[in-house]
Amino acid sequence: MANVFKIEGTSCEGCKSIIEETLLKENNIDRADLDLETKQLIIRSDNEFSVADVQEIFNKEDLNYTVKDTTFND
Repeated sequence: MANVFKIEGTSCEGCKSIIEETLLKENNIDRADLDLETKQLIIRSDNEFSVADVQEIFNKEDLNYTVKDTTFND
């Protein structure tokens, strides 16, 4: 299952690596891919993730990124 989000606060390959590596530490995430140009994050997992779920993962690692739902336009 693909879970798609928009991530704010990313600007470089370092951010991309930190986000992907942090998410892959979670037992229930198989793959995490962040496109820096579109700010789109795709999480592949057997589980469904909410914006709050992903934000909680970032918060517990003290990462200053904001997770948004992709179904709403800015």
